[in-house]
Amino acid sequence: MASNVRNQSEKIKFAEPQLGPLSQIHTGGDAEFLVRPTTFYQLQAALAFANAEHLPVTMLGALSNSLVSDRGIPGLAVHTALLNRMYIQGSLLVSQCGTSMDLLIDYAIENGLGGLERLGGLPGTVGGAVYGNSGSHGLYTADHLYWIDYLDREGNLIRMRAHSEEFSYRHSP
Repeated sequence: MASNVRNQSEKIKFAEPQLGPLSQIHTGGDAEFLVRPTTFYQLQAALAFANAEHLPVTMLGALSNSLVSDRGIPGLAVHTALLNRMYIQGSLLVSQCGTSMDLLIDYAIENGLGGLERLGGLPGTVGGAVYGNSGSHGLYTADHLYWIDYLDREGNLIRMRAHSEEFSYRHSP
C-alpha cells in the first residue's frame, strides 16, 4: 500500500512496492520501499530518508534493461522514469536522469542540436547511459557530456565536469 512520510520539508510518497508492472518484461519481486520521484527535491528527500534509516539504495532507472530477482530488492528502490525533464541552455541540452535516450535524441533534433543520432535505439534512460557510458556505432555517451549533477548518498548535490578520458567502455567515474 502506498504511504507518505515527511522528511525535512519535502513529502516522500512511497509507491506500491511491486516492481514487475514497472518492468518492460513485467517480472520481478517487490521492493521493501519504492519511490518514484518527480522532482529533484523528492529524490533528495528520499535519499536523506534512506541514509537516516541506514537503508541500502538501488537506483532502477526505468527498468528497461534490468531483471529484478523474484526475491525483490531490500531497502529503498528508486524508479527514476518520472525524472524526465529536458531544456536547452544555450547550445547545451540539459536532461534529468529518467529521460529515455530516444526522447532525448528526438528533443535534440527538434531543437537543432545534432550529434547524438548514432545513439538512437539504445534502451534505457539518460542516467543509465551516463552511468554505463552507453555507446553505439563508435559513439559513447561521454563523448557529448559537459557536466553531470548527481546526489551523493546523503542527498548532497555535486556537479562534476565530464572529461571523456575518465570514462571507458561501460564505465563512468
